[in-house]
Amino acid sequence: MLPPQNSLLLRFWSDSALLGRRLLRYEPTGWDGLGLTLTRSLTTHGVATEHSGQLGFVKDGRRYMARTYAAAGIEADVQVLIEQYDPNLFAWRPYYQGRVHFAAAEFTATKATVNLEQGGWLQQFLARSSVQVDLLSGTTVGGAQGPAPTPLSVLMHSRAVRQGYAASQKAPVTTTALMSGDEDDPSREQLLYFGFDTAETNELGLGAVAGGWVVGDAAGAVAILVAPGDGEYVIELALYADIKAENTAGPLFEKVDGRVHFRINGDPDTAIRLQPDISARVNGSYAGVIEVPPRTMTLTLKKDDRVYLYADYYVHEVGGGAVGFRYRATLSATMKPGSYLRITAVTTTPATTAPGLLLHEAFARLTQALTEEPDSFRSDFLGRTDSLPAYPADGPGALTFLTGGFQLRGYPLPDPRVIVQAAVDTRKSLTTTWDELYGSAAATWGLGCMVDREGPREVVRVEDAAYFYPADVVLDLTSAGPLKVKTSVDAAAHYQVVELGYDAWQAEQTNGLDEFNAPRQWTTPLTQAEATYSQKSKISASGVLLEATRRQRYLDSATTDSSRDDQRFFVCLLRTSTGYETERNQLATRLEGVISPATVYNLPLSPGRLLRRHAPLFGAGLLPRAGAAVRFTGGGGNSAVVSQLVGEAAPVVENADVPVADLPPPWWRPERVAFTAPVSRTQLGALLARPIGRVRYLDDYAKVSEGWVIEFTHDAKQQTGDFTLLPCAGPR
Repeated sequence: MLPPQNSLLLRFWSDSALLGRRLLRYEPTGWDGLGLTLTRSLTTHGVATEHSGQLGFVKDGRRYMARTYAAAGIEADVQVLIEQYDPNLFAWRPYYQGRVHFAAAEFTATKATVNLEQGGWLQQFLARSSVQVDLLSGTTVGGAQGPAPTPLSVLMHSRAVRQGYAASQKAPVTTTALMSGDEDDPSREQLLYFGFDTAETNELGLGAVAGGWVVGDAAGAVAILVAPGDGEYVIELALYADIKAENTAGPLFEKVDGRVHFRINGDPDTAIRLQPDISARVNGSYAGVIEVPPRTMTLTLKKDDRVYLYADYYVHEVGGGAVGFRYRATLSATMKPGSYLRITAVTTTPATTAPGLLLHEAFARLTQALTEEPDSFRSDFLGRTDSLPAYPADGPGALTFLTGGFQLRGYPLPDPRVIVQAAVDTRKSLTTTWDELYGSAAATWGLGCMVDREGPREVVRVEDAAYFYPADVVLDLTSAGPLKVKTSVDAAAHYQVVELGYDAWQAEQTNGLDEFNAPRQWTTPLTQAEATYSQKSKISASGVLLEATRRQRYLDSATTDSSRDDQRFFVCLLRTSTGYETERNQLATRLEGVISPATVYNLPLSPGRLLRRHAPLFGAGLLPRAGAAVRFTGGGGNSAVVSQLVGEAAPVVENADVPVADLPPPWWRPERVAFTAPVSRTQLGALLARPIGRVRYLDDYAKVSEGWVIEFTHDAKQQTGDFTLLPCAGPR
């Protein structure tokens, strides 16, 4: 006999590894107090299903709960499935599935009272979101072994960077040296290195030898600069110094020779003489000057070329040149104000490879490690035609590559087949957390995520935020007539400040002022709002920082830590006939304001583009201000870049104010709409099948309106629902 058409009929199943799946003969108490709730996160934009309330299992249900608890304690895994009969389909449909939470269970002689929590692996996944995961391993957080992803090696081009050095002499400084011995003593020839006050800028790492005198000749001179890369070097200098030599004991010296040299590599005899050589006949006392007026030299250097700058003074003919006569003399140099040395270099270095993963593989590996389930990640936005699973087309973010500081520096990857005998294992893998990877990708691309269903399985889905606010109506309540609607202004949806960009962008020894992928800030025209919309990526998209990290090669400094070793990087790629290459300016129809347009990284990820991606999410409060502008207020790095990519209607000017009318429109109004409405079994099933879709209703004035669920609570007994919606701003 079928249940009556208008009755509510539920049935309850218990399932566990110990006792198996059983249909309970006696329904638990409290089922009519169960509340099914849909809740949308305005951070991740996905919708989750929850149940509240307690169930009291009696008779066969109590025995089932007691036996499983006795066997496994609070770790007992008992799933409860609640099914609702649909008289229209003459079938039982899932209403809720959850896990028994034994940590709060109560047992009496006749009843086992328990709470239900979200079923599946959702709670486990959320609890592990901050756990570091080795992306190149197959081991899950729980210790299970699975297949490890195959790293993708990408040739990283050299991003041209500008580095500088600047130092000058503010006050006179004197350095002295002692010469003693006879005509054969080597101290009679000394090199003078030009020291200055503390450098104002030293991105090039000058200062291998401090200013002052050093015994030796030109052949043994030490370079003041080893070129960090190929490129053009502009060297500006002026040198002013007083030089004195005084005999203090023994026979007199009779001759002083001196020269001021600048050279690149090579033999000292090929050096550039910055002033005429000195050759003076003296009688144990010499006073002279170095006067090199301001001079600029532009040089093309190769990586590891050496630059020398020094003066060479030679005191000789002691006691007429006879060997054996002992003498003592002092040599002094007083550097004078007006002296300076400035070097500006724009350099590149040879390309190097770095291993990593494309974002779909990185997310898939993270999800597998955190959920203990293989093949549990889906994304049309990040998927590719050749990813697993395969997608019909490459998504907009499909060719985004993830790598790390160790990988850029060339550290070897771990290999479980190789046992390292050294005291320190220098092999390094690529790690991240869900919070870091998802949070950074969401900040960069404007993404959302939720646990979705794919048939009977649960999967984690990451998509463009627009995916979670579709245009299709999944629940039409207009047949219920006009509803009593309460509309509330949402103060949190009105933003005065917008912060976007990247936390990590500047390198310690590299001028980052040319880097455009840096933090940025804008202000909206709203004066009565205080909230800040902040979405900044912890994973860097900075080409300058990537380049500085890449240049610190493992083979050159295997035992030297870099502060960016644990930094992760996004890198935009392009497909080629044989694989992938880094995206530079290949897709730019216009690129101005950078020192080397042909070597930039990650132009599609510039903050100006992030502003446009996030505009639908922060722009609800700007609906009445379409004639105003979002004003650029500042940030780090190079904000003067102007660029336009293929397919873009207009150039993106990074430091420009942007008219509200030129931004993508918001998807919802800055309000919350609340009402109660009848919800039939069929309607409930449609909403549960696609909870991200629109709800259509009639307001108090019988106007047809639509919105997306923020919160929905279903009363199974009364077959009603309490709705809180984001009201749609218009068609999409």
